[in-house]
Amino acid sequence: MVSSKTYINTSLIFFMCVVQAIAAKPVSPVKTNIDFYKIAPDAKTSAVGGDNVALTASLASVISNPAGLAGIYQHKLSLSHIVWTDNTKFGFASYAVPLEHATLALSAGYLGYGDTPGYDNNLKPYSLSSSYETDLVLSYARKFGAGEDSMLGINTKFVNKKLAYFTHEPITMDLGGIWKLPFLSEGLSLGLVYKNAGSTQPQSLVTGFGYHNEGYNDLSVNVNADATSNSMPSYSAGISIAPAHFLRMRAGWRETVNKYESGLRVGLGVEVGNFSVDYALLPYDGVLALHHIGIDIAIGSIFKPQTDPEYHLKRHFTHAKKLFDAKKYVRARAEFEQILALYPDYVPAIDYINRMAQAMKEGSSTDEIGAYLRKADECLANNDFLAARKYYGMVLAAENGNSMAVAGLTRVNELIDGLQSDKARDDNRDVIAKIWEEASVLYARGEYLNAKEVFRGILALDPKHKETLERIVEIDNQLAKINASRVNEMFDSGMDLYNTGKYKEAIRYFEAVVIAAPHRMDAEELVAKCKQRLVDDEARAKRERLAKEQSRMKGEVEGAFARAMSFYEEGDYIKAMEWFNKTDDVASQYEFEEYQDDSKKYIATIKSTLSERHYKFGFNFYQQNRFESAYSEYRKAIQYNPDNSSAKLELDRLAKMLAQNYYERGMSYYTQGDYNKARELFSKSLSYQPDKLEPQRALDRMK
Repeated sequence: MVSSKTYINTSLIFFMCVVQAIAAKPVSPVKTNIDFYKIAPDAKTSAVGGDNVALTASLASVISNPAGLAGIYQHKLSLSHIVWTDNTKFGFASYAVPLEHATLALSAGYLGYGDTPGYDNNLKPYSLSSSYETDLVLSYARKFGAGEDSMLGINTKFVNKKLAYFTHEPITMDLGGIWKLPFLSEGLSLGLVYKNAGSTQPQSLVTGFGYHNEGYNDLSVNVNADATSNSMPSYSAGISIAPAHFLRMRAGWRETVNKYESGLRVGLGVEVGNFSVDYALLPYDGVLALHHIGIDIAIGSIFKPQTDPEYHLKRHFTHAKKLFDAKKYVRARAEFEQILALYPDYVPAIDYINRMAQAMKEGSSTDEIGAYLRKADECLANNDFLAARKYYGMVLAAENGNSMAVAGLTRVNELIDGLQSDKARDDNRDVIAKIWEEASVLYARGEYLNAKEVFRGILALDPKHKETLERIVEIDNQLAKINASRVNEMFDSGMDLYNTGKYKEAIRYFEAVVIAAPHRMDAEELVAKCKQRLVDDEARAKRERLAKEQSRMKGEVEGAFARAMSFYEEGDYIKAMEWFNKTDDVASQYEFEEYQDDSKKYIATIKSTLSERHYKFGFNFYQQNRFESAYSEYRKAIQYNPDNSSAKLELDRLAKMLAQNYYERGMSYYTQGDYNKARELFSKSLSYQPDKLEPQRALDRMK
C-alpha cells in the first residue's frame, strides 16, 4: 500500500512538472480589457477551469455565481492579485457580512494597463498609458426551502472605465442560483447564472454541475458551459482534492474560441485554521502564463471568535421563537431544548421554555398535542411503530404524564415485544417442531421426567411457547399423582441404575421420587451421591487424559520455552513475549505449572521494560510537539504496564489537550456551516475524552 507521504510527494512532483511546462512558454503583449473579464478574480476558481457556478470555492467566487455567497456564515475577507511580466496590474478584494437570514458582500476590483501597448479592432496600436478600470460589486444571497437546499443571489456591478475604444457601462447585474440534488446523488448540485442583465455588453448564461465528497479527501468536481450572446459557447471542467488536511491540489481545463484562455491550468492551496493561501497558474493568449494568488481570512474568528457561533445561535433561536409565536409549542420546545443542549446558560431560551410551560398549563397547546396524538394513533394503526413512538414521545415531552401517550407507548412496546417473539418462533419453527415430537413420544410413554427435560429445550428458544408451558404443567400434575407403589418402583429402578454405575440415569428416578414423596430422605441423599460420583468419575477421567496429553506435549512446551529464552537473551522482547505467551498457553492447557510460572514472570518483566521504552518515546515526541504520536506511545506504555503512573499522568494530560484542540477545530468548521467536518472533529475530540461535555452537546445539537 502506498503511504500518504509518498502520495503527497508524487503529487507535488507532478504539479511542479506541469508548472514548468506552462511557465516555459514565451511571453506576448497583453490584449484588451475584455480579455480580463474572462479571468475569474478567485485563484481557486481560476485553477479549476475559470467557471465554478455550482460549487462555491471562496468569497471571491461570488463573481462567478452570487448565489454561492449564501454558504458563507461568518465575516470573511478575500484578496486576489494576478501577476504579469509587464506593467499590467489586476487586483480584487471582497468582504462578506452575514445577516440574520442572508449574506451581504462588497467587492472591488482594479485593472490597470500602465504602459502596455494595445490594439484596436483594426489591429492598429494605441497607447494604454494611465488607462484603468475600477469595479464595485454589491452582492446579496440567501437560502430557501425547508432544508435550505436552494441558494439565490444577485450582483449589482458599478463600473468606471478609462480605457480607449470601450463604452462606459455604469451598472449591470448578475442573477444566480444553486440547487442541491440529493435525490440524484448526495453531494451533487446544479448552478445557473445569467450575467450582465440590463447591459449593452455581451450577456451570457452559465450552467454547471458540481460534486463534493468530503469523505474522499474532500474531493470536488465541476463541469460548466458558458453561452455568450456574441460568441461560441465555452466549456470548462476541474477537480480539487486534499491529499493532506492542510493542502489542496487543483487542476482544470477550459476550451473556448478565444484561444488566449484555453488550455490546462493548475493550482495549489494551503489552509491553516481560518486562513488560506491559494495559487493558480493559467494560460493566457496561448503563450503567456499568468500567476494568480489569493488569500481568504475569516475576520470574525480572529478578532471576535464568538461572533460566528452567536450568529448561528440567534438564527436557530429566531426559528424557535417563530414556532412559539405560532403556538406550535411541541416543536418549539424541541428547538429550544436543542439550543440549551449546546448553550445551557442561554437565558432567552430558558425564558421561553418557562413561558411555554405556562402556556401549556393554560391549555394553549391542547390542539397541537391532540394533533400529535392523532398522528401517533394513525401510525400505530398502520404498524409504523417507530413513527408512533416518536409522536408519543413528543407529546410526553410537552405534557409529562399524558395518559393517552403513556398508554400508546405501552402498546407500542408490547407489539414490538410480540414481533420479536414471533420472529424468534419463525426462525426456529423447524427445530421447535422436532423437539416437540421427541418430547411428546416420551410423554406418551409415561416418562414424564425425561419429557419435561426435553420440553425445556423449546422454552430456551421461545420462552412464551404456549403449548409447551401447558404440557409442563400437566407433567407436574402427573408426577404429583404418582401413588406409593409407583414411588417404590421408581426408587428400585434408580437403585438398579446406581449399582451398575449409571449415575446420570439414576438421578432422574430419584428426583421423581423426591417430587412425588418429599418425605423420602433416602432418595434425596442418593441424588447427592449420584452427583458426587459423576463429579469423581469426571475428575478421574480428566486426570487420565491429562497424563496422556502431558506425555505427548512435553517436547512442545520445552521447545517453545527455549525459543522464548533465546529471543529474550538477544533483546528481541516482542518475539520473546510472543513465545512466552505460547509457552504459557500450552502450559496452562496441559498444567505444566513450572513452565507456566516461569513464563508469567518473564512476560511481566518484558512488559515493564517495554512500558518504560514507550514512555520514553512518548516523552521525546511530546518535546517535538508531535502530540498525537506522543499520545499513541503513552497508550502503548499503559497497555504493557497499566500501573505505569508516569504514563497515565501524561496520557491524561495529552488526552485533555487533544480533545480541546479537536473541539475548537470542530467549532471553527461548525461556524462555517461545514457540519460534516465539524461532526468528524467533535467525534475525534470525544475519542480522546469521552466525558467532555462540549463536543457531545455539539453533536447532539447537529442530530
